[in-house]
Parts: sequence; C-alpha cells; structure tokens
Amino acid sequence: KAASGLLPSQARILASIDPEINEQTSPLPLHACIELNPGKRVSLRRGITTIGRDDTNDIFLDQPEIQSQRLVSGQHAYIRGDDVEYRIFDGSPSGRSSVNGTFVNNRRVPPEGQPLQDGDTIILAALDPGNPRPDIPGVAVLRFLRSCL
Repeated sequence: KAASGLLPSQARILASIDPEINEQTSPLPLHACIELNPGKRVSLRRGITTIGRDDTNDIFLDQPEIQSQRLVSGQHAYIRGDDVEYRIFDGSPSGRSSVNGTFVNNRRVPPEGQPLQDGDTIILAALDPGNPRPDIPGVAVLRFLRSCL
C-alpha cells in the first residue's frame, strides 16, 4: 500500500531501536577467549571473529610453521558470538570453505557450525579428516575458554 505524502521516488521505512542490544564490538558478559598455542589469549566479542593465516583476520596465525606449511587457509574459520553462545564455522563468513577443514574435539565442524563449550580443542587443518592430529607441523591448535578474566 502506498504511503500518503511521499513522492513516487521516496519510501517510508519503519524501524525500531532495541536499547538492550550493544554494539557489535561489545564483549559478551563471560569474556570468552581463544587460547593460541603456546598460551597467548585473544578475547572474543559479539559478532564475527575471523581466524586464519592472512593478516586481515581478527586472529592472525603468524607462527612460522603455519605460514610456511600453508595447511591452514588464509581465511580458515570464524566464530560468531551472540547473547547465547559462541559458534565456530569452517571457512569464511562469505561461505567459502577452508581447504583442510575445522575440527572441534576431533569432530569436523558441520555446515551449520558447532557451539563451543569451555575447554573445547579446535584444530584448524587435518591431513587425514578421519583422524585430525594436533602434532602435525603447520596445523593450528586452539582452545576455547568461556572465561578469561
């Protein structure tokens, strides 16, 4: 139905602002983080956190072995955080999958993503998807921590 008082080239937009929603960069209440090998922690925030070998990622895996072996994709995985959970996905937010997969506790992350639980081990890249191994040179091993305070 056309709105009255508007020119044909104009549109009326109805929107509501929810004051309970913080900006995308605000931390979730539990201050979760990803622990990188060996012991470096990166805080997770509401919204998307990208992980990979390229320096454009929020979590840039710059270890020499990861850079030289190239098993981890440039944009390998991402974590989406909201008020309820953190969920990891394989590949990029645009839908491109990683080459060697993303695994949580030795299980491949499904297309709908995997909710993360405190202490989960994340393996980026597996030469054998049936047996992802953290001891292969060039593989990234991360740990999800629900609280990093």
